[in-house]
Amino acid sequence: VCIFTLVGVANVLDVHIIGSGCVLRSAVIFFYISNEGISIIENAARMGLPVPQKLQDMMHSLKDK
Repeated sequence: VCIFTLVGVANVLDVHIIGSGCVLRSAVIFFYISNEGISIIENAARMGLPVPQKLQDMMHSLKDK
């Protein structure tokens, strides 16, 4: 519910405050999509499923930051 609320607020800000379309809304949506994607990859690796080495390296670099 919170994600939908944040996307809605971002859309309202885009339309009424910024007036440029859907830049902020798209940024919020892409943030949550990438966050969930990383979570899925982490859980797949924990379950022992094969995960490409490039994705594993990316996850380790994100954890180090």
